[in-house]
Amino acid sequence: MPPTTENVSYQQQGYSGNRGHHFQGSGQGNDQILRNGRTVFPDSDSQAEHLTKMTDTPQSHNGYISDESKYRQEFFYKEPTIYSHRMFVRGAKIYSVLKQDPNEGSPYLRRKQLANAPIQPPVADEEFKDEIEKRKTYELAFAALKYQNILEAITEESSFFSYHPEVKHDQSLVMVILFDFQSRKFQHRSPFPDEELDEVCQEVERAILDFKIKLNACLARHRIKARAPSIEFLLPEQVRQQEENNKLQMPVYMWINHHKTNLTDVINKLNEEGHEQVSCSVLDLKDKKFVVDHHCPDMLVFAPGAAESLHSHPLVTSGHIVMQDKSSCLAPHSVKHLLNEEDDVIHVNIGSGLTTAHLSSLLKGSGSHIYAFGATSDADSYRVHHNFDHLGVRNIRMMADSFMDVDTDDSRFKNVRVVLVTAECSKSGITNPVEFVISEGEDMKILRDLSLGESNSSRLGEFTSRHNLWLRQAMKMPKVQAVVYVTRSVFEAENDNVVLKAVEYMNMVQNKKAVPFRLVPPVLPFNGEEIENNEGIVGKFMKFKPSAKMNGCFVAVITREPEEVKETARDIIARAAAKGLMGKPALKGEGAENGRRRRKSPKRIRGTTSAPNSVPAYPKHNISVSSPVSKYINSASRSPTRTKKMLIGERLHASQPRKATEKGGSKPSAGGPHTGR
Repeated sequence: MPPTTENVSYQQQGYSGNRGHHFQGSGQGNDQILRNGRTVFPDSDSQAEHLTKMTDTPQSHNGYISDESKYRQEFFYKEPTIYSHRMFVRGAKIYSVLKQDPNEGSPYLRRKQLANAPIQPPVADEEFKDEIEKRKTYELAFAALKYQNILEAITEESSFFSYHPEVKHDQSLVMVILFDFQSRKFQHRSPFPDEELDEVCQEVERAILDFKIKLNACLARHRIKARAPSIEFLLPEQVRQQEENNKLQMPVYMWINHHKTNLTDVINKLNEEGHEQVSCSVLDLKDKKFVVDHHCPDMLVFAPGAAESLHSHPLVTSGHIVMQDKSSCLAPHSVKHLLNEEDDVIHVNIGSGLTTAHLSSLLKGSGSHIYAFGATSDADSYRVHHNFDHLGVRNIRMMADSFMDVDTDDSRFKNVRVVLVTAECSKSGITNPVEFVISEGEDMKILRDLSLGESNSSRLGEFTSRHNLWLRQAMKMPKVQAVVYVTRSVFEAENDNVVLKAVEYMNMVQNKKAVPFRLVPPVLPFNGEEIENNEGIVGKFMKFKPSAKMNGCFVAVITREPEEVKETARDIIARAAAKGLMGKPALKGEGAENGRRRRKSPKRIRGTTSAPNSVPAYPKHNISVSSPVSKYINSASRSPTRTKKMLIGERLHASQPRKATEKGGSKPSAGGPHTGR
């Protein structure tokens, strides 16, 4: 059992053959006190300095001295203090609302009740000194939550609360501090400089230190029984995999808030402060270098180590740039490509409102409005309005109603053309749940679900059913031309299956004369290498796996299939004459005979064009041929030229000549424009 290192004392013996010789340390008598051959250090810094000098002792011929020095340094290593008493107290509050109570009925009913009950943050943002303290506090609570069953088991087996009943009413605080102590090998905690110590925390610390032998022994028995090399292997497989993902250091993503600034001004400001814009992979970023993301042109990417300094940067605190993961920014860019001027958008499940604010920033100056659904409680509404005010957003209208209760024919949504559905999914693609909850403002239930490892199996049915209803409701709106669906899940049950089933159902139940729905690839720039390796684009979906670059996400675009516009022979000839492809214009009265030879008889033309059954009847919400959605779909349906350097955005917007489908249509001449295959 390692000592506490508060007053570390040990007997140092020579290893050159003289067992009676004692080291005299560094020779500085003021740094240490010798008593009966033992060295007592007044503080951990003196101890660390002494061990470092001993480690530098020249190696003997058999390497014995250097090996023993290394083992000695590891044995007496002082684990650093990570959390303060303020973090303990606030972390215990978060832990208390997220922990599972084994006494609340059956596990199934308990999970169902907890799944439907919204959780409000027990600690207001104003109670944290800064963003760093807030993140560390949530990390502490989430870590203790993952080990809840183990911590409760060792306290019960060792009868901890029987020997220390004075701390029984603070069980959440005990679990949080106990997790910190076991992670630091039950060493005494050294306070931070100028830290305000809490009396209750000190009482809990004394109780744990007094009982550390029994607690450590119970923990060791659990490890031996499970044959676990460390305490991490006592966690469920899914939770342990999440623990490994948390160690990934991802780049820092920030989007430009066009309501307050622009990309050029931000880059100039960063360059003045010593930052440097480079062209490289996001994984190669170091120090103060940054790049502009090639998928989202309004997004800057910084090195992982820059996160702590950027949190307090004036551009961030003033709302000129917003820190948000890239997985949350792909859907707003997909929505932007589907809108015309003054087209409105509905956003379902807005969370903290950052994604909605990003969409508002992209649509600045377009005259569009965004109807936001999801902030049903007063606390959620306050948090969202606070974020909107901080970012200077003005074109968003908050809706208090549930999206499922809205009348699809409501006149308020007569200009809505696109619906963005941000799914409340399992979040299985999130690598760092704590960072995601804080930055996105998502429901804290994510931390509880991921700590139990149940979100991947028990709740998928609930998620898929709810998402299917949201998509159906969005597609029922008569004026809507497209629906963008985004999740942070890696499971097909929440992604592909939900979208395909919703589209199939709506095409089956709606009026046969109505415009059907179809799936199209999102319009974002992906290079040929990404397409070939299925990095981002997989079929007609956008899929990113969780990695060191970004969190995992899924984006699908559902659109109404536009009406095919049929051209008559007269329209084709007129268009060709306007382009100068018909030679010298004929004089009045000339060429009538040739014209009659080429065309069908007027009687047949009138019969074919005026027959009521020859053209399908569509409702009033037909998509305009010149709308972005129409161009989007028509371009996506054509076969692209296969080149490695081609961008999907260019592929979808590339114009190709319309093939003449009518019997009398003229074919392009050999000398005409050639598009190639």
